[in-house]
Amino acid sequence: TQDFRLARYKDLFEQAREKYNLKYIVGSLRESYSASDNGWSACAYDGNEFYQSRKYDINIVDRVGGGDSLAAGVIYGLLEGKTLKDSLEFGVAASALKHTILGDFNMVIVDEVEALLKDEASEKVQIWDNLLIKIIGIRTFLNIFVILFRTPSSLEKCCPLT
Repeated sequence: TQDFRLARYKDLFEQAREKYNLKYIVGSLRESYSASDNGWSACAYDGNEFYQSRKYDINIVDRVGGGDSLAAGVIYGLLEGKTLKDSLEFGVAASALKHTILGDFNMVIVDEVEALLKDEASEKVQIWDNLLIKIIGIRTFLNIFVILFRTPSSLEKCCPLT
């Protein structure tokens, strides 16, 4: 059952945290319904609390980059001062959206992730933008342009690009 699976994750996380002296541990939880339809969630442990995120049913366009976007979303949340639970939710939502984008680069913006987080009824994540699949090259160019010329975020302050 799901409870047994989560209890096992918690046990593994406790052991890893103790052995390697880790502050946080995060793991993804994928339920495969078919090759293109999956359930997607994650769990995290901080030594005191074990958290499980909301589950999204995703229609996969590309799995590559899904784990990276989960990790990046959690790190972003923590750098923005969010709790581990809120950071986990942000990371899972960002990653769920990434699964609907062709290629390994997560092209969603913070506002899009937060919109998914606020839409409690939207646990079925559809293709992020059907038109995007056709004009992915233009969107990639625009994202690179925005990254180069935007004002510094907390992530850039922490980890400068230059």
